[in-house]
Amino acid sequence: MKNVFVLNSAVVGMVSVHQNCIAESTIEGAVTLEVDDSVEVAVGYSVDTVDGVQRFIAPPPTPPKVTAPQFKMLFTSKERIKAKSLRATDPGVDDFWDLLDDPRTTQVDLALASVQEGIEYVLTAVNAAGESLDVQSRKTAIISGIPL
Repeated sequence: MKNVFVLNSAVVGMVSVHQNCIAESTIEGAVTLEVDDSVEVAVGYSVDTVDGVQRFIAPPPTPPKVTAPQFKMLFTSKERIKAKSLRATDPGVDDFWDLLDDPRTTQVDLALASVQEGIEYVLTAVNAAGESLDVQSRKTAIISGIPL
């Protein structure tokens, strides 16, 4: 068995327990749940209770860091070409791609809010310029870091 310590529906700690052993959290306000060893759970998981049954939900994967060329390859060829043509007329698109073109840019951290906002901005501009696409689903795909 293991004891899982939960605070505000998030797993904040855990410990394996043996027969006749009592383990308590030192985190004020944390609730202790006794869980079978076979249950997959770790710090950072969230806890949901449905009909009295607790479910442990893994956090979404952290988006990776990629090189600038790898990042550009996450966009389709049509998206890159349309974005390139928009650079002349859209300062937001130009600014975002200008950062990527800077030789000092060695990595793009897909977890950064500013990068995710830039991706959405570019995709929205590309879509508005006639390259029909589902902005949110493309943004999610790009942030995954997995090329098409």
